[in-house]
Amino acid sequence: MLLICWAIGGIAFGKVADLIGRKRTMQITIFVFAIGTGLCAISLNIWMLLAFRIIASLGTTGDRSAASMAL
Repeated sequence: MLLICWAIGGIAFGKVADLIGRKRTMQITIFVFAIGTGLCAISLNIWMLLAFRIIASLGTTGDRSAASMAL
């Protein structure tokens, strides 16, 4: 599931970076990753943890796709 979300996040945030710029996209993805990781700490069951890890994984690959556009 996380691999699928990594792919979705990379594609989605790559397109967002084209629209609003790399700097703003990088800020958004860092925020999404931080929120997802923070929510993992308060998860009460495995399903909540999975949902929060999906949020964090979207931010992780979005960060990489925005940074790779600089190359």
